[in-house]
Amino acid sequence: MLDMKLIQSCLYVLDCARIEYDASQLKFSQ
Repeated sequence: MLDMKLIQSCLYVLDCARIEYDASQLKFSQ
């Protein structure tokens, strides 16, 4: 069983990475 805090931190990092990715995609598309 994984630790819920570990899962939440992983999801947080993934979410931040996705936001960064979306921002870079927007920057390149302009």
